[in-house]
Amino acid sequence: MSCTINRVKEELQRIIKDNHPDLHILKKLQEVYDMLNNPDLGFVEWGTEDLHTQAKYYGMYLSEEDAQQALKDMIQHHDCNYGITWDTINSYLDDYAKPITKMICNECGYDPSFKEATNNEDDFPHCPSCGSDDLDPVKE
Repeated sequence: MSCTINRVKEELQRIIKDNHPDLHILKKLQEVYDMLNNPDLGFVEWGTEDLHTQAKYYGMYLSEEDAQQALKDMIQHHDCNYGITWDTINSYLDDYAKPITKMICNECGYDPSFKEATNNEDDFPHCPSCGSDDLDPVKE
């Protein structure tokens, strides 16, 4: 189960345990908590962090606003026969993200080109100076 769902469950459990003063709200919260704990249900979670990680991997910049819009569109328009996959995310990146030409290392401040930071297409970007993978795109 996803991290966000687990946090929601924990918060609901805390509110229920503390006996929220409004009994109607308490009953509804208990219903939601029971639904989240139903062993016959499962939840899949995609978030803007997934879009940002994939964009960074492919040398693209994605603003938070564009990531939120892409996520919203992706969920609203996904094919229920296939669900949402990394390929789905990649196709939305084509529409919302922009290519990165330069990056900056948050560890040492070095500013390699994207090509220099990846060495090849399949390598996750890392700093050629210090080896860190904590790189951010430089807006040009």
